[in-house]
Amino acid sequence: MFPSPFTTELPFIGGTEPERIIMDAYRTAVAAQLAKALNLELERAYGGAEEWAQKAVEQFQPNDYLAAIARTGTFLSYTARTSTFIHRVLGQTHTLSTSSTSDHSGYGTNTSGSGKHVVVEFSSPNIAKPFHVGHLRSTIIGAFLANLYEANGWTVTKMNYLGDWGKQFGLLAIGFGRWGSEEAMLADPIKHLSDVYSRTAEAAKTDDEINNQARQFFQRMEAGETGPLALWDRFRILSIEQYKDVYARLGICFDVYSGESQVSGQLQDAAVATLQELGIAVEWNGALVVDLEKHNLGIALLRKSDGTSLYLSRDIAAAIERHDTYRFDRMIYVVASQQDLHLAQLFKILELMGQGHELAQGHWRASRRDSRKLSDPDWTADVLGITAVKIQDLSARRKMAYFFAWDRMTSFEGDTGPYLQYAHVRLCSVERKLAGEGTVLRADPPTEINTDLLIEPKARELVYLLASYPDAVRTALEKKEPSTIVSAAMKIAHFVSSAWDILKVKGAEEEVAQARLYLLQGPFQLS
Repeated sequence: MFPSPFTTELPFIGGTEPERIIMDAYRTAVAAQLAKALNLELERAYGGAEEWAQKAVEQFQPNDYLAAIARTGTFLSYTARTSTFIHRVLGQTHTLSTSSTSDHSGYGTNTSGSGKHVVVEFSSPNIAKPFHVGHLRSTIIGAFLANLYEANGWTVTKMNYLGDWGKQFGLLAIGFGRWGSEEAMLADPIKHLSDVYSRTAEAAKTDDEINNQARQFFQRMEAGETGPLALWDRFRILSIEQYKDVYARLGICFDVYSGESQVSGQLQDAAVATLQELGIAVEWNGALVVDLEKHNLGIALLRKSDGTSLYLSRDIAAAIERHDTYRFDRMIYVVASQQDLHLAQLFKILELMGQGHELAQGHWRASRRDSRKLSDPDWTADVLGITAVKIQDLSARRKMAYFFAWDRMTSFEGDTGPYLQYAHVRLCSVERKLAGEGTVLRADPPTEINTDLLIEPKARELVYLLASYPDAVRTALEKKEPSTIVSAAMKIAHFVSSAWDILKVKGAEEEVAQARLYLLQGPFQLS
């Protein structure tokens, strides 16, 4: 098929011949766009770029920030004054890092989100079941996003919305009555309860009576019967306490442990009633459903024919309740890709109800060293292992699946967690060894150290990477991509590694040694 004839009419600009010189036509088209956007005369927009660039060069005046300007055609590049650039970057890095009152007010942070509130729901395991690799990505990315929002000035509520309601707890209760052990449960709650549940679920495959008893038990829970709720509550409390140990190892603390059970039946009934009044939810074979076929989201089941609630109806009520409770500006769910359909249905139903929420998806896919003498090898191994997992997870774009591979993530080479730890330890080692030899960074580096002595190009490049870090923090929030921060950290770590021989502190003249130690403190403070 031949392209359609041109219908766009170009304005006339003297000195151009678009009918003979095709690029004149495109330059005119660009000029027309610029003239309209910038409210310029057409001729100025067409031929003014070089004139403006030259005028900028001619009228340039050096100052404390800028040392020079260079022009290449219509492109301008400005050069920062190296002496003041290094002094100000290192000064800001040092001042904000040493005067910070929290982990979220140091160098790299900003106040752009001041006055705004975000609720981040992440991790969300099922109680009485082990915390496994499937929970890791939601947990790690969720914690990162919470920290990132705090670093950008937001007030953050970190919520763990537990899977703590449903017929499965009827199965667990029936199984615990048959095969449970109080002693074993107190010794290792989650393992014992998980074993009991697995045994019960297997038995239920060939014994309908177990399924009937489990269904009845859950109905008693939903009816608010004291006995069943008391047993369920013990399972929940013991599970949460054991999960807290896992989260502590990961350096994570939640503000709220919520769950499906915390959503009141009254609120669920009100939400369902609203959906029915709006004609969104309808009865179908005794059950209550929402037809989302026209949105390519299938049929969403809200309530079973026996009257028991389902995950989706509880999530709808929970979303409304959270908005009423927290009055958040943004609500983020960090989930695995397996929940794509469920979350899509939830958000579409909330949209139809006049509600709105934001989704941040976390996708995951699951697919063994030389030891020197350490004061606490178990602690060191634990830290390295956790860092390896975190960095592997955060290095991948959050919507991209990746293979969980121990060999790759535990390597000390490449962009890995152990490599970042190695870079940090080496910075610590330099500072410690120098202190042992009598070289200690002066008390007030911004006023006591002469940064003009940092004349090496490597020094300026490292300072530039440090200066770019706050931009990485802002960009990471805009894109909600953990990999942005990991990439910035890796660039700095690799660069420091390449600069050791050039920026030696040991053996340097005292003033130069102080300047270089001050420079190396920047990456150390970021780590």
